[in-house]
Amino acid sequence: MKKKYEKTNKQYQKAIKTIPLATQTTSKSAANFVKGAYPLFLEKGKGGEVWDIDGNKYIDYILGLLPIVLGYQDSEVDKAIKNQLKKGISFSLATTLETTLSELLTKLIPSAEMVRFAKTGSDVTTASIRLARAYTGRDKIALCGYHGWHDWFIGTTNHSIGIPKSIKRLSSPFTFNNLDELEKMLGKKEKIISREEKQKIPSLRRYLVVKNDIKKGEKFTKDNLGFYRIQGNKNSLEPKYFESILGRRAKKKIFSQTPLKNKHFK
Repeated sequence: MKKKYEKTNKQYQKAIKTIPLATQTTSKSAANFVKGAYPLFLEKGKGGEVWDIDGNKYIDYILGLLPIVLGYQDSEVDKAIKNQLKKGISFSLATTLETTLSELLTKLIPSAEMVRFAKTGSDVTTASIRLARAYTGRDKIALCGYHGWHDWFIGTTNHSIGIPKSIKRLSSPFTFNNLDELEKMLGKKEKIISREEKQKIPSLRRYLVVKNDIKKGEKFTKDNLGFYRIQGNKNSLEPKYFESILGRRAKKKIFSQTPLKNKHFK
């Protein structure tokens, strides 16, 4: 049976007057679909199925751009949401739920040492780029695929209007799984990359910190000591002092993540 889109078409004409592309996400816009043969506005969902505002029913393979992995109206998820709504959401400070979830994630994902939550994939990929640049001291990026709407990526697409040329020059796209193209691209930039590598890269040294709060008189052990990386700060102890501190006691209370100095232990 042919689906009807009368309400959809009316809603589109209404929405386009106040919302660019009639949607908040480019991937959901009408520009990606065949007019009159594809839904634009959904009204409800249950499990893996959704209904548009005209009452047409579909199997949703997109799943809210992937976060709805358990389907819509999952009973356990809905129950947890309702319970939290009674307490309030989007607080001005952290909640214990963040710790609970981060602990679970580090157990389920062996390679994950710590957890930082973000709202979008664009934010996460941009954070990874910043971390890579901070660690390597290099600016240029080789990339393939889709990585969101931030300047470092979108400047390589046909939606690059408004992105400065100085930023565009730092990103070079290549085709996925095409090693020849990647090697050729790197070969062309060999002189530039080599020159940049000769520049002094900031030193990232490791320093001793306490993992958790330590009470006055408490002994330092392998369980409550750890490392972190930071630039500068010559007053902090380096890794070679790790063994010499084990078994010594704290002169006073030391808070979590505090870089250790001589004044902290007996």
